[in-house]
Amino acid sequence: MIDDNVTSSIYGTSIALKVGFLGLLAVVFLLSFLFEGAVLYLIAMIRSMQMVLHFPIMNIVMPSNIMTTFQILIPIVMFDILE
Repeated sequence: MIDDNVTSSIYGTSIALKVGFLGLLAVVFLLSFLFEGAVLYLIAMIRSMQMVLHFPIMNIVMPSNIMTTFQILIPIVMFDILE
């Protein structure tokens, strides 16, 4: 992948998404004690992301910027967030 401003912007956005998803996970986990069923929405979101992140296994051709985003999101949706 070419190292330019666009690539840096995409990588920065991917990192921001990672932080946002981790924050969302923490907030939903804490709110799940107040509101029953809130965790179900989080689990549904993670399951849908898991299905999308299986695209590389099926050899679906994608641009390199999406693959960079997938490399950042895979630990989150595979519950490896405590690395």
